[in-house]
Amino acid sequence: MPEAASPYESVVYPGYAYPQTHPDQTAALAHLCGLTPAPLENCRVLEVGCGDAANLIPMAFDLPRASFRGFDLAESSIDRGKKLVREAGLTNLTLEQLDILDAPEYLGEFDYIIAHGFYSWVPPSARDKLFAICRASLAPQGIAFVSYNTMPGGHIRRMVREMMLFHIERAHDPEKRINQARALLGFLRQICHGDDAYQRILKEELERVYKYPPGYLYHDDLSPFNDPVYLHEFVSHASGYDLQFLGDLNSSFVHLSNIDEVSAQALRELEGDAVLREQYLDFASCRRFRQTLLCRTGLAVTQHLTLERLGALLVSSPAVPASGKTELGSDEEEEFRTPRNASLKTSHPVMKAAMASLFSAWPERLAFDRLRETVAKLLDVPSDSITDTLRQGVAFGFSMRVVELHFHATRATSHPAGYPKTTALVRLQASKGNSFLTNLNHETVKVAADTLNLLPLLDGSRSLQGLAEELHASVVDLSAVLSQLARMALIEE
Repeated sequence: MPEAASPYESVVYPGYAYPQTHPDQTAALAHLCGLTPAPLENCRVLEVGCGDAANLIPMAFDLPRASFRGFDLAESSIDRGKKLVREAGLTNLTLEQLDILDAPEYLGEFDYIIAHGFYSWVPPSARDKLFAICRASLAPQGIAFVSYNTMPGGHIRRMVREMMLFHIERAHDPEKRINQARALLGFLRQICHGDDAYQRILKEELERVYKYPPGYLYHDDLSPFNDPVYLHEFVSHASGYDLQFLGDLNSSFVHLSNIDEVSAQALRELEGDAVLREQYLDFASCRRFRQTLLCRTGLAVTQHLTLERLGALLVSSPAVPASGKTELGSDEEEEFRTPRNASLKTSHPVMKAAMASLFSAWPERLAFDRLRETVAKLLDVPSDSITDTLRQGVAFGFSMRVVELHFHATRATSHPAGYPKTTALVRLQASKGNSFLTNLNHETVKVAADTLNLLPLLDGSRSLQGLAEELHASVVDLSAVLSQLARMALIEE
């Protein structure tokens, strides 16, 4: 086995599902940027550095007619993934242990290529090979998702990383390196009492790193490579392999608030050069991480959000009304806030009705026309009269990251059926005693330990009454639990 594989063999890197890597999100943003992404139902997906395939396996469940392939340097991670693939009975996912430097550039034609948490943590030769694979293996309208650490925020992360590496220089055992690094973080947290600019920055970074699980700390901050780059450097590197900047899941079409008119005008003048515009915004925000989409050079792309393109997408939002119940008949402003603390305030009746409708339907995804009909009915107005206003509202909600846009309809439902059902993957995960589960939105959610005995039973063969009798629970209490699981996108239609 190659020597480079040893760190991942000695310390397990925990694998999870990352919703931003799902082709659904990639395709939606690519569509808004002017591309015609491949339909998800039968798409072809490659993940580079897939670990134990915790990200790919839920996708393979979600899209049974699509095909998936992943490879990773760590043999033990691939073995864990293969074991779960066999247990799940998946036939549309192939995993292999492979050093990227030994991989051919052409691995087949793929509509979506994923490299999450890879680019900044490998040597330059591996970064080059990643882009060579994208150049050779992307379909004509294919999209590559690449995440990486960025400057100028990377300076802050690098500062604490270098402190830890200095402290653990003589420690070679992985467990000792982790323990000594955490000891240093704890020591610095205790003596960092000042309130000047440096102390505030240091304390915030120490708190962030101290919360890392051991696997993250060892492989992310203590790894041999952790090289942040400026956006313009990343794009320049990609352009050498006939790849261009398409968009970024962190920053494309994001609303800029509290910007004076002179600055706003300066940014508008940069709209013809998205990379330059976003580079200056990175300077201003001290951005430290990007999730960038790349496509082939020569394709016509745009960073201007066209309202007409919204019609082809599905709409959802987990945002909760701050008041508890939205008063559609009043002119009072209502705030809607997501679990990630993105928020939107509006007093416009169309937007309030739209957000209330999306909240009621969550986690379901509504076609624009269905959302329009629902809003029109709530407001008792003709649906045609609100089309433009609703499009503008949805676009604004998306720019605030309160509204989500999708290409792919979910099987999740907000109302459990008489014979409630969860996914085969959730039943398998729960049967192993795992409280971290992958829901139908490709998110990792944590359920209460006392719920784990219920989930394996939700195969659609038991009625609510039958479940209550089997679990010695009341129907009322069980209904409440199922409603909560539905809000977590764990219940199928």
